[in-house]
Amino acid sequence: MRFAFLLLPLALLVGCGGGSHGGGGLGGGAGGTPAGVKLAAASGDGQTGTAGKSLPSPLVVTATDSQGNPVAGLAVSFAASSGASVSPASANTDATGKAQATLTLGAAPGTDTVTTSAPGATSVSFNETALPVGTHYVTLSWNASTSANVVGYDVYRGSTSGGPYQKISAAPVASTSFTDTAVSSGVTYYYVATALSNAGLESVDSSEATATIP
Repeated sequence: MRFAFLLLPLALLVGCGGGSHGGGGLGGGAGGTPAGVKLAAASGDGQTGTAGKSLPSPLVVTATDSQGNPVAGLAVSFAASSGASVSPASANTDATGKAQATLTLGAAPGTDTVTTSAPGATSVSFNETALPVGTHYVTLSWNASTSANVVGYDVYRGSTSGGPYQKISAAPVASTSFTDTAVSSGVTYYYVATALSNAGLESVDSSEATATIP
């Protein structure tokens, strides 16, 4: 059943190995840190890119106190797994409790992990995928739904603008990005995404995004 609780714009990045182009507090803790601070991945987790290249979207972490309020001025450290690099290595959270860094993937294909930490706070990790140089892919991203009870998103692809589309996400996508690696050079693809509720409802389609593979 389709339910009109979401209309999201899609953005995309087409990768072709050598490069890519875009389209379309109360209580004191250690060191003055409020007690019960928690770090959470706000965006940037689960990205895919070409080995040795920087990811298109920053890794954004949010710091909140035990009451769910944003914590500003907290020094957050970003540490990348061997072979990858992250910049900056430390950043202070802003007024909304967010801090961010950019990851350059390691030269070897596989999973690169960035672990964030802060004094007196729980840590959180980002897991990113490095594809071999020369691999074609399309990365889609969208704004998170502001509707209540959204549990994930489905991604659809078609060969004609306006559809029909076929679902290409094997399971609901928990983040706000998805990478399609089953693409061929010289082919144009058309994508839409939908939001899924915990009651089993699915939103209407997002706006359509188009990608032509080099």
